Amino acid sequence: MCARDAIDVADLNLREMPTLVREPNEASRTNETNLIEVERSLIVEALRQHGGNVTLAARKLGVSRDTLRYRMEKYALRREDYV
Repeated sequence: MCARDAIDVADLNLREMPTLVREPNEASRTNETNLIEVERSLIVEALRQHGGNVTLAARKLGVSRDTLRYRMEKYALRREDYV
């Protein structure tokens, strides 16, 4: 459907596609910080409620004991601080 022998870019009626990866902005960094704070506070609260018992705290949070221990390490939380 081209008037010439060769097809040109203009004949394809292409438009520039939007970027799929968003540039991080201040709002997304703020949301990430809030998520980190929320996750940490949930872990602290679960540990306090269960006297530092990681197994029970993990059960309350709906995660495995290993996952909770990983998160505790990530946030430098020690079981002994909640006994």
